[in-house]
Amino acid sequence: MNILCLLLITIIPLSALINPMNVYTAQKTITQTTQIIAPSATALTATPQVITVKIEQQPVTTTTTTAAPSNINTLPQSSTQTAFASATFSEMAPLAGTYNVTNPLSYENEWCGIFINQSNTILDLNNQTLSYNPTETRIIHGIIIKDGISNITIKNGIITGFSGTGIIIKGSNTICHNIVIDNIKIIDCGNGIHLSTIKNASIKNCCIMSCKNRVSPTIGVKIKNGTLVRLQHIITSNNSNDYGQTYGFLIESSSMIFVKECASLAHQSVQKSIGFYFLNTQLYNLIDTCNAQAHRSLEDDACGFLLENTQKTFLENSYAQHNQTDSEDHNAYGIKLSESTYTTIRNNHTEYNDYGIYDDEPRNQETNTFIKNYAILNRKANYLRPFSTPFSQTTIKQNFLQKALQTSHLENISIVT
Repeated sequence: MNILCLLLITIIPLSALINPMNVYTAQKTITQTTQIIAPSATALTATPQVITVKIEQQPVTTTTTTAAPSNINTLPQSSTQTAFASATFSEMAPLAGTYNVTNPLSYENEWCGIFINQSNTILDLNNQTLSYNPTETRIIHGIIIKDGISNITIKNGIITGFSGTGIIIKGSNTICHNIVIDNIKIIDCGNGIHLSTIKNASIKNCCIMSCKNRVSPTIGVKIKNGTLVRLQHIITSNNSNDYGQTYGFLIESSSMIFVKECASLAHQSVQKSIGFYFLNTQLYNLIDTCNAQAHRSLEDDACGFLLENTQKTFLENSYAQHNQTDSEDHNAYGIKLSESTYTTIRNNHTEYNDYGIYDDEPRNQETNTFIKNYAILNRKANYLRPFSTPFSQTTIKQNFLQKALQTSHLENISIVT
């Protein structure tokens, strides 16, 4: 078994196998409560090049309520307020603790805690918490970014308790450019981060956990109609859905998406439970050094990595294990390719699924390439191609290796008990 251990370490960093959470820095615990206060509209006639909204962390030294200056409005205001333009903040008064949303804001029939409606904005939560305690049935998002604006950064904070999505761009025909989300933790919301119709974006150092959507699929990170998007050091874990599907990462109708050193862990749903789901993507997408494990479906398929109707996607140096379904009519996959072409699956490790690597590419097409993968101890088959030329099998003489797969362009190892 020593040989196997050495092979495993070369595939994925040992730290990610032992404790994937080490890629995320824990946030400071917040217990105090306060409100954001912003300059009045009359003070906002000039628009600076870049506007930074920063919530300063300071200890609360008195419980006496001090009246705000005449040029300051305290939020939340009355229900007649229809938009909270945090992008127009030119300065912030010192704050501490948690910003509790007590009166959500409206934007195009959507409700949220913070609404960013102007380009060139930095929202620095400074390790504070944006929270909401649901008292109604309508969907409330944490932060909405208006369609079509650019140069937006949201960083350093916790978003919790929203029935909708923590951070969302709904998407339209107008593209948002240059979006950065950094060091954000989203807990106990309906979904994590959804960005639609974007170009040149980065999501990094984030954690989405314990989310549950009651009206649609639960999704940790969703990119739709995106180009040139980088996801790095992101963990989605312990998300669930009592009625539908759960996806750790959903990349849809996008191209040039780079996912590196991310993990999808322990999601559960009644229907499909998938770690990394690439759907209808084209042109040079990369998944590298990622971990998908312990996804469970009660009545449908479970899968670590699912590439469906994709082209020219590369899945490398990643790990899929212990995915399972409770349904006898469905299966759990480590890596599954469905109607995907010109895909490269290289140097991945799958174990303790029903199928390790499963490719249903149509017969006589056979454009997908599998190189130096390790599929071991999967319950039904380590490798399976049900509709095209089967993976060939050959026996090699190594102490614990009983079967291996090796052809002119496929140099993969299969281990069975």
